[in-house]
Amino acid sequence: VSERREELSGFDCLLKMESTFEVILNTQLKQKDPKEAVSIAISARALFDMEEEHELFLTEGKEEYVNHQITNENIPLKEGIVAPFVKAIQMVNNKLLARNPDEKQLFEIILLSTHSAEGGVRIINSVNHYGMEAECRKLSAS
Repeated sequence: VSERREELSGFDCLLKMESTFEVILNTQLKQKDPKEAVSIAISARALFDMEEEHELFLTEGKEEYVNHQITNENIPLKEGIVAPFVKAIQMVNNKLLARNPDEKQLFEIILLSTHSAEGGVRIINSVNHYGMEAECRKLSAS
């Protein structure tokens, strides 16, 4: 596992490169204990409505898509179909922590995406905009 810290348009993130994916850590998020947390993997396209962006990718190509994401990185994506589920999981975590601040058996939301770190900034910015707690993992073909 190799690690590097990157600064992307004022967004501080930590990339961890593992065999088949990169983890883009949301540095505004208190990390859960991976040995104790129940991890729930969700597609970034399910958490956010990215149909327009996907259509741009299909019709104009990856470079234009990435440029669009970078240009609009501070404009939050619209919430998608699983956003209410993620918010409900976050409420459960908050209730558990209210009962016991040292609770370790929490739910961890992991967003799966094929986006580059540059394109992923908009996703993490959107997560933060809506007050969600999620970590993004970029899947790579291998």
